[in-house]
Amino acid sequence: MKKSIIVVIYLSFLTTICSHNYYYYYNGQKQYVYLDTSSITLITTNTFTNTLPSKLDFKNFTLTDDISKIYKFTDVVFNTPPTTKEYFRKINLLNQIADIIKANPNFKSNTGKKLGLSNFFYVKLQKKEDIDILHTIT
Repeated sequence: MKKSIIVVIYLSFLTTICSHNYYYYYNGQKQYVYLDTSSITLITTNTFTNTLPSKLDFKNFTLTDDISKIYKFTDVVFNTPPTTKEYFRKINLLNQIADIIKANPNFKSNTGKKLGLSNFFYVKLQKKEDIDILHTIT
């Protein structure tokens, strides 16, 4: 009986450790996130049509124009969430389609909030003059 309890505790510990493979830093602290295999975020050209191969098993979706009107984006939701291996295989397939700029995985925070990735790098400027510094760096 005692060995069974130890085995259960050990397996629970391993499961907890293995489920924390994804994280980011916020205010110097590691924030763990969980892979959300129910959907993928797509960033596309503005000429992309809403057609994807049916073998990818997505629900119908609507593209939204980016503020710049150069890109479109959407979350495509699976009819049935795939395994992790299949999820990344489908992301790789999507990234090979010409009008898809980037297909990104989605994550969830500890509180269940949805987190997505982007191919854009965002910078928060403290004051208006910082734009000049940003231009000299880039």
